[in-house]
Amino acid sequence: MLTISTPNNPGSSLVVTMSNLISSARKYYAISSATLFIAVLASSNATLAASLASFEPGDAEVYSGATDEFVLRTTDGYKWDAYNSGSSFAPSWGYLEIDNTQGALNTSSSLKLTVTGGRTNPYVKPEETCGNSVPSKQDAIDNPSDICNGAGGGFNYWFLNSDRSKGVPLVNGANRISFYAKIPNGFNRKMRSNGDPGNYTLHFGTYTRDPDGSYSSSSNLGRHFYHWLNFKGTGIYWTKIIIDEHPQHEVGKSGQDPGDNPTAPSSSTGFNYIEGITRFYFKTKSYLFQNPWSAWIDEFQIYNDPRPMPPKVATIAITQVAPSDFEIDFASTDEGGGDNYVNTYEVRYSMFPINAANYASATIVSGSPAVTGDYERYAHCNAYGLNLNGKSKIYFAIQQTDENTGAIAYAEYEFQPQGLQPKAPTDVVISVQ
Repeated sequence: MLTISTPNNPGSSLVVTMSNLISSARKYYAISSATLFIAVLASSNATLAASLASFEPGDAEVYSGATDEFVLRTTDGYKWDAYNSGSSFAPSWGYLEIDNTQGALNTSSSLKLTVTGGRTNPYVKPEETCGNSVPSKQDAIDNPSDICNGAGGGFNYWFLNSDRSKGVPLVNGANRISFYAKIPNGFNRKMRSNGDPGNYTLHFGTYTRDPDGSYSSSSNLGRHFYHWLNFKGTGIYWTKIIIDEHPQHEVGKSGQDPGDNPTAPSSSTGFNYIEGITRFYFKTKSYLFQNPWSAWIDEFQIYNDPRPMPPKVATIAITQVAPSDFEIDFASTDEGGGDNYVNTYEVRYSMFPINAANYASATIVSGSPAVTGDYERYAHCNAYGLNLNGKSKIYFAIQQTDENTGAIAYAEYEFQPQGLQPKAPTDVVISVQ
């Protein structure tokens, strides 16, 4: 356990609890844990639970090669996979690799998925596909005819373990999951007024069950929930995604809001939602781009944040869209629709950590108020023209103004200081020799 004083909270401390993963983690992790999590949660006395992936060179958590069908965590047997062991609803074909040319948080590496084909339209039957299964980069090089020559498929990441008796490691006490994603330009926010089908751009799915139970290697993975996000990509900048304990949907219970911490220990069989996660995945619902195309994820963290989320703020995405511009998207948590689900929010920012005491002194962003409207459950707000000179982090706070006032959601984003240009995507198109 590492205890670090927090200058923004005199007399308090940040308690960082690390498991035996540290014995195999890279030097970067040991150095940057304080940098990352003090920056993210310095105002809140938070407990760091785990880094699931950072994909840095020399990191013992992962390995990759041109012929691999997945990226393996050598420490515990979990893997990142594009197929869920060979099958996926609404087929998306592509391959994973460690990209050592770019990473979030000014690091050098990330996990890259290149989409090569799949369903041509997820809303039309029969389920027509374009291209054939391409499980590895080497397969794409050896069999270029398997790559779809049109638009088909979407990106599809799984974090899973072939041994179903185990849950996701290192999540004791956790109530948040965060990661960074880089999505191509043209991956646009869904707008019902534009006639867009569907109502989200990225779907984060979880399976969760009581972590204290005893399970066999063929056990059921638990209840299945969805977190829905509605944001756009730039192809250059990263989106930070924060998953909290309020999903937007539970499979088999359409039209019902699952509520906050839907598996909560209200009885002897209850448990905390994120602590029970056995595997998760996230994928696009859009099939927009000429194949092949790529997306990236990085800095996947599971952690505890003692600051409660407001009743109607969940599943936050912060996207840098230009050197001085950000866009903030989040769900209002309601699954229904109609005028009864329209809510109003204000978003504030600061170059220093925001808390309840200094919230009023933070600056209201140019796009406030944010109003849920498109597909009812989503709110969107722009923060344009910010003075970021000499800074590498920005802090946001979201408060509902029509009800639940006083409850604040906090979200922090680490970015590249001005003067250092982010790296544009490379190696998006496969060159077959």
